[in-house]
Amino acid sequence: MRSGSIFIAALSLGLLSCQDKLPAPRRPEYIVDLSPPLNEATVLKQYGRRATEFFGLKPRSDISRVRPENEWHTYGFTYFDLLSHGGAHIDASARLMREGQKPNEIPLDRLFGWARVLDLRWHDKSSPITIADLETFKIKPNEIVILYLGYEPPQTDDWPEYAYLSEPAARWLAGIGVRLVGTDLPSLGSLRRISDMMEKQRPPEEIWSSHVPFFEKDIPVVEGLVNLDQVIGERRMYFAAFPLPIADRSGAPVRAVAMVYS
Repeated sequence: MRSGSIFIAALSLGLLSCQDKLPAPRRPEYIVDLSPPLNEATVLKQYGRRATEFFGLKPRSDISRVRPENEWHTYGFTYFDLLSHGGAHIDASARLMREGQKPNEIPLDRLFGWARVLDLRWHDKSSPITIADLETFKIKPNEIVILYLGYEPPQTDDWPEYAYLSEPAARWLAGIGVRLVGTDLPSLGSLRRISDMMEKQRPPEEIWSSHVPFFEKDIPVVEGLVNLDQVIGERRMYFAAFPLPIADRSGAPVRAVAMVYS
């Protein structure tokens, strides 16, 4: 055996020995999936018919099997026609900001960390979330905050109704320097209000006033979360939401999880 081969073998044994001595990562008490399944009906179910039609979304996503000319060449491939903002998704700052980040450019270390769910289910659906509504939670810098409103998709052809985040509250949160903002809402802003502002041809900073304060600081925004009722009140919860690395300015679906520790 050559001396180089002996060195490599010895190095490999040394690394394996070191790995044996490393402590195993601490396992969470349990893990909760915060992402709804993506299927043909996800978009219509999440946004409702009125919003789907207004924004020109497909009411049903196309999920189709690849069928080669020769059936013996079938390998089980599938095409997924996914909406960038369907299900649990990240809203990329590049959608509005010229120097913003695309989903594939967001630093991964901004997408996980200790988190708290702020229970706002008591809030009136006809009024926005204010600074006063959030101050009582004593939010800290670099904390992941998840706004839980108990969102329910519309059961009629009307707009979704929920308490959206006001611009002052968004600027207040962004000013604290939170690590990430998550929510069970399909959008931090009111879809009804957004549509009205679009009809009036208002500037983007007014239409997307609930998002711009976070986009200006490249604070990730994750919307469309589910199962937050299973982690409400947990004080030692680790949150992670990694998007598909799509090099587009809009956004991308994420697989979001909450890891709860005792």
